[in-house]
Amino acid sequence: MILQRLEKLSPAARQVIQIAAVLGEIFRFAVLRRVSPLDQSTTLRALADLTRHRLLERAEADYRFSHAVVRTVAYSSMDAESRRILHRKVVEALESMPACPAEVLAHHCDQGGLSEKAASYFAQAGREAMALYALPQALEYFSRAVELDDGFSPEERFALYVDYESALDMVGAQKQHAEILERMNRLAKASANANWRLKVYLCKARYYTEVGDLDKAEAEAQQALAAARAAADPGSEARALMLYGRIANLRARAADGLEPLGKAVALFREIGDRAGEAEAINELANAQLGIKAYAEARENCEAALSLCEALDDRPGQANALGLLGIIVMEQGDIEAAEAYYRRELEIARSIGYRYSEARSLANMGNLDLCRARISQAYSRYRQALDAFAACENRRGVALLSANLGNLMINSFGDLDQGEEFLQQALSYYRQVDDRIGVGHCLSLLGQLAYFRGQMDAARSYLEDGIDCLVNAGEVWIAVQGYTMLVPVLLETGDEKTALECIEKAETLCREHGMDDMLTGVLSCKGYVWLRLGDCARAYHLSSQAMQRIGDDVLDAQIHYYYHYHIARACGRWGEAREALQKAVRLVESILEGLDPEQREIAKANVWDFREILSAWESMQPRRQKVRLPRADAPRGRPLRDDEYVEITWTLWTPEDASITQKTERRRARLLRLVQEAAAQGAAPTQQHLAEALGVGVRTIARDMAALRAEGNAIPVRH
Repeated sequence: MILQRLEKLSPAARQVIQIAAVLGEIFRFAVLRRVSPLDQSTTLRALADLTRHRLLERAEADYRFSHAVVRTVAYSSMDAESRRILHRKVVEALESMPACPAEVLAHHCDQGGLSEKAASYFAQAGREAMALYALPQALEYFSRAVELDDGFSPEERFALYVDYESALDMVGAQKQHAEILERMNRLAKASANANWRLKVYLCKARYYTEVGDLDKAEAEAQQALAAARAAADPGSEARALMLYGRIANLRARAADGLEPLGKAVALFREIGDRAGEAEAINELANAQLGIKAYAEARENCEAALSLCEALDDRPGQANALGLLGIIVMEQGDIEAAEAYYRRELEIARSIGYRYSEARSLANMGNLDLCRARISQAYSRYRQALDAFAACENRRGVALLSANLGNLMINSFGDLDQGEEFLQQALSYYRQVDDRIGVGHCLSLLGQLAYFRGQMDAARSYLEDGIDCLVNAGEVWIAVQGYTMLVPVLLETGDEKTALECIEKAETLCREHGMDDMLTGVLSCKGYVWLRLGDCARAYHLSSQAMQRIGDDVLDAQIHYYYHYHIARACGRWGEAREALQKAVRLVESILEGLDPEQREIAKANVWDFREILSAWESMQPRRQKVRLPRADAPRGRPLRDDEYVEITWTLWTPEDASITQKTERRRARLLRLVQEAAAQGAAPTQQHLAEALGVGVRTIARDMAALRAEGNAIPVRH
């Protein structure tokens, strides 16, 4: 139908709409006029005709097609050669006009069969997109330039590959990244250009760092450092030193990275490379975080962020914000951490920085987990896992697999799925010799074994995991490992070792300023002292924890549960009940986000859920409905049915257990039963009371006499 409408147009109008179709969905009259062989007045009449027929519309100084289908049909109405000729004429017109976007010229060169020109314009378009942090577009343009680069000189080709490699590094497209590095390597080997070889060493070291092959990364960094010093190139030397520091941090030797990173910062400052300085400062902050020097790490990270903001370096801003979030999170400031992660996520998504997006989602999932927002944590972890997988970032995939394993075990109670995630992560971490990752996974596998009742395996996993973490300097996760080990040791009766463990955890918290972790450690330590029989010390420590605790403290429900036991042992029944209520409320808020089947699995398999809910059930008063004579029922004859009343008796309350003397406890229960019956208009017999309390009638008679002697009214039916 549209084609028929086009065929009815005048020859001039048909020619103009075909040129317009080549120009694009929206086009300017000035460009159309340069391409069209028609004179201006004929062209304007043709445009008016096309507008009247509603094939084109005016858009201020531009024209546009009334519908995309119209343009498609008009474009398809020409043969391929005619289209190629018109695209070439468009290129000539655009090149004679100022400020035409490179991607537009690239498109018309490409469609016009001008491959060499197209490659140059695609490369330029890629660089312009990179300057605007439009990463997806930059990748598209660079990729097309590489496909068409046959006419490039080696110098032009190498420059293109360097820019493309930088974009691929940011988005984490590892397959394409490896391919372009191989192209760079071949060019460098075929050339006598030492600077090219140096650049390849640096790029390969960075690539191997990202994929987790740290041995190859270190070898390439070593070659880069030697080449940079031989060439007296301080900028490249600084980048090689920065890579050394990053590799040391990833090998869990953060302290070894401090010196090279400090030198890198100094070199960048000497040569006035502010972008390099910002990146190196951020890496230095990351190493300081690795040794838990929080104050220094935060100061440097904030300095890096300020530099990146001054330079409008948005990827650098995202990296600094993500690191600041981790720093304050480990210090217990959850609100500040969330604000940093949200800013990182906003920047990452605005520029297509997939790695940073995945990292911020993972860290926000960690915050959700601290706040017991389980469904939200799971959703963010899955999003982050998918993003890391799309980036082919195996380290990120392993990290999220470990996080999901933790979630499956400690919140969903899906122990088999949790173990599968953890084994996947552990396999990768062992492959790349990541001791922190190995230690984290082993600790979680220990907790899994504890949930399954496999105490020997649980202790072995946890002790090995803690050793890995402590030796690697990862004290934040190590403290969590110690608190996981304590219940295992208590379950096996090894209270002495449990105390030693929790005191090591306390020392680490105090030495490294980990206030949020200290709350849980004090709670755990109080519980150990309870098991050792020192109620006073246990209560003192647990009370300190309760003064510090908030619901966003990791595993807060466990610490409320410990305080319940301690307060109960000290005879503080009201306080015990209140602590247990808080634990139950947290457990219920976690379970709230699960479907009914998941909820039942979690209640059965997650140790703290099961214990807390069981304790709460045991705290509830035990009641019984009984049929007793009415208080005003006549005596001396059998009673009719309407002379009985059904009442509810409270047979037991948790407070009963606080009365240690057996006889006193029974009499307190007897008095309560008699008073409850009277309040509901009933009068029990001694036989009713004996059956309810599980004693003989004579015992009830003696107890009633004693209670009356104390001045209590005991209305019963004889």
